[in-house]
Parts: sequence; structure tokens; C-alpha cells
Amino acid sequence: MKLTRPRSVILFDWFYLSGRILSILPGAYEHLFTPGVNKGDSELSGAGLVIYYFFVFSPIIPPLLLWYFVSRKANNIARWLLLAFVVYEGLAVTTNWLFPAREMPESFWPLLVLMVISDLVAVTLLYRSDSRKWFKLRGRIDPQTFD
Repeated sequence: MKLTRPRSVILFDWFYLSGRILSILPGAYEHLFTPGVNKGDSELSGAGLVIYYFFVFSPIIPPLLLWYFVSRKANNIARWLLLAFVVYEGLAVTTNWLFPAREMPESFWPLLVLMVISDLVAVTLLYRSDSRKWFKLRGRIDPQTFD
């Protein structure tokens, strides 16, 4: 029996990973235009700069781990955690839009909205019938099952 993935899980990969790319863009933009960090006149150097980069780019690690366990390992617990994460993400973006905690450039909002929509579509794909069968069998399905 060949290990394969249903079309909905493959589409999940595309939508979810595009959402992760969209989530990185505002942080990368903010980093590129932070005064002093890239100009060499910053107090950040050596270990301080490494710590700065860690805190700027480390928030992408947990979502990518969830993606790995959902998409590659057919882990049902990770699927439910991912659903909770996406719901929380949608609520956080909505709350931040209604009650801004800090000033954000207007150009970030379309990216954040697209990210949330992409993640919602991705999670929805995980609850289609072919995906549910795949998760139930832990990723071991006969290739003709999805034909």
C-alpha cells in the first residue's frame, strides 16, 4: 500500500504555507526599515543581533511544526491544535483591527486579512471527507481511494 495524500491535504499545504509567507512579510518589512539595525550604527551587535533576529523570526516555528505534523504525519491532535491556532489568529487580527494596541502601517492590513482568509481555507480543507478518511487511517490509504 503506497502512502499518498488526498487532494484536499495538498491544497491545505498551498493555502497554509502561503498564509505563513504572508505572516512573515510585515515583520520582515518592519525589520528592514527599523532605524539603525541595518545601518551599522545600532547598539545591536554580536549576540544582541542574534537575539534580535531570534525574536523577530522565531514566531514562525510553531506554525510550521503544526503544518508538519498535520500534513506529513496525519496527526489528528495537531489538526485540532491547528484549528484552535487559526481561530485564535483570526480573533487576534480582528481585535487588533478594532482596538489597535500599536500603530501599524495601513499596508499591513490587507496582508493580515489575506493571511487569515488563507488559513481559514486551509483548515476548512482538513475537514473534508477525503481528509477525514486520511486522518482516520493515519495517512495510510490505497491510492485508488481518492479517484
